[in-house]
Amino acid sequence: MMVLENLEDEVNIMPGAHLHELWKYHERVKRNLASCLVEFRRSGVPGIVRDLNCGTPPSGTPSIPQWLGDYVESLAQAPHRFDLIEFESALADHIRNRPQNSTPCPCVGISSQTIHAFWVALTAIVNEAMEEADSSLALVTEEPTPEYLDPPFLPQCLDLPDANIIVRSSDQVNFPVRKSVLAMSSPFFNDLLSLPQPPDGELVDGLPVIQLSEDAVLLNSLISLLHPVSPVIPSSYEKVFALLAACQKYDMESIQSNIRAGIKLGKFPAPVGDEAFSAYAVASGLGLIPEMENAARLTLGYPMTFESLGEQLRSFEGRALCDLARYRKRCRDNLVSCLNSFFDVRSRFQMWAGCRQPFTPTPNNTRDPPTVWLRDFFSGKSAELQNGFTRAISSPSTVLEEYLEALRNHNHCDSCFRVHVREGETFCRELGDQLAQTLDEVSVFHNEDLRRPRRN
Repeated sequence: MMVLENLEDEVNIMPGAHLHELWKYHERVKRNLASCLVEFRRSGVPGIVRDLNCGTPPSGTPSIPQWLGDYVESLAQAPHRFDLIEFESALADHIRNRPQNSTPCPCVGISSQTIHAFWVALTAIVNEAMEEADSSLALVTEEPTPEYLDPPFLPQCLDLPDANIIVRSSDQVNFPVRKSVLAMSSPFFNDLLSLPQPPDGELVDGLPVIQLSEDAVLLNSLISLLHPVSPVIPSSYEKVFALLAACQKYDMESIQSNIRAGIKLGKFPAPVGDEAFSAYAVASGLGLIPEMENAARLTLGYPMTFESLGEQLRSFEGRALCDLARYRKRCRDNLVSCLNSFFDVRSRFQMWAGCRQPFTPTPNNTRDPPTVWLRDFFSGKSAELQNGFTRAISSPSTVLEEYLEALRNHNHCDSCFRVHVREGETFCRELGDQLAQTLDEVSVFHNEDLRRPRRN
């Protein structure tokens, strides 16, 4: 089965677009196998196998043995089990699990001829399903997604009568601006404009030209932010990120800070819901560290599986997917450690001493919660987190809501309710703060600062 937990090393080297195509191929194989194997069980199993009379139904009609039917059915969800070793393991389990006093099963003496006949027939069906999936396997082409494509656009340039230089976009749109504005907003441009103008430099209406690599849409927004006019707000969070990357490239720290403040205030588009995954991928590609950290934190509220990522998987390049997976694993591990050690603080342990269902910690684990219901809640949350980093990871606020629900279900204990009325606010605040601090301490880069994205 193709799951992210099992592919950590592979996602480190495989582009997201290729990985997405591989996952879609696996899904097609599974669908084809499910259809083909139903027909195989109905009419494709050789008669020599049906004649084994293992588990023959009351009607006396020869039927495929139950263990063999289960094995065949499992191939649709786990194609990797199509292997003679897996088949022989299923046969051995069937024989080993027979009741001791039952009639000897004919499968014990199944002949190599019978196994060969079955395997040849099954191989033909599996190959047919895979060939059908192969026929629709698309070659991956790296093309921009529709969100990044803009119709031809010539923005309305600012009317600056005292402009003394032209900034030209990659799509050949000219923006008259003031040198002083560029120089004050960017050390990069300050240094560039201090150089003497080349004698053969291009002039437009008598003004020198600076050619930039950004397109007109981006430069239109950027230049509007340099002047006391209404800013031209990008239409998507991807374009906001591109604008931030341009500010980073040209050392426009104050403009970059203003944009980030605007995002927090809702003045600029921001990723919504599970768009956090593609936002992380885009930010990673652009080298925007704060946006990477913010998006990574937002992904915790959503599952990270091939099914849930879908087309967003195509946005990931290089180590981005691997880094995000490892970030989520560290968050999970830190939260588990936090929950397991929360009652190390003695006052948190002693306050529940009057519970009708006290829980005595074992000598080997003195950190257990002091009551049965708290033990069940904390151990349940730890077990839930350990199920896998690809599942949604509860936020501190969600954990507190679940704690209150567990307390409500413990409604027969007056002592615990009195404790909560008296000290519950402090208990909840400390639990929430400790969980939040635990997540805050996790970085996407995990002490590998030398691997931080390069600046464009």
